[in-house]
Amino acid sequence: MNGLSDHDAQEVIIHNIFEQNCDTYFCFNRRIDKSSIIDFNTKLSYEVWEDIFAENDVNTIFNGFFNMYLRIFYSKLSP
Repeated sequence: MNGLSDHDAQEVIIHNIFEQNCDTYFCFNRRIDKSSIIDFNTKLSYEVWEDIFAENDVNTIFNGFFNMYLRIFYSKLSP
């Protein structure tokens, strides 16, 4: 029996949790060298940042920036 709770003293009890065994594992590698850094910086420089920073809400600005950053960051993953 496993339990999860939050700060309001509410509790969820989860019965019968089974872990699925996978025979296949994936490993992602990222090559960080001069070429990949230049590529990353170039892609960042082509983004339109005005739309993100025109917002008034700091959470909206952060989420927009972070989404754009991660989209570019994960664009070069290779299995």
